Amino acid sequence: MSSSNAERVTPPQPRGDDYAAVPYLRRLQHISLIRWSMREGEWSYSTLAAQYLRRDEQFWYLLVRGAHTQLRRDEWSIFT
Repeated sequence: MSSSNAERVTPPQPRGDDYAAVPYLRRLQHISLIRWSMREGEWSYSTLAAQYLRRDEQFWYLLVRGAHTQLRRDEWSIFT
């Protein structure tokens, strides 16, 4: 058995939506997002229809009624 000087690479930490099915998204594709919140002891949800522009680690970048918008990915999830 020979020893190797190979450097160990640590894989990136998973994001919250890495465990959910996030389809391949195309620029200007129509998508729906959902956000859950607790109000007066009851769970409620908000939904939003938008056109997808892009996403990064923290935000969704969208067009909502023609206006550029960014939403936090840790608050809003895609749903179909």
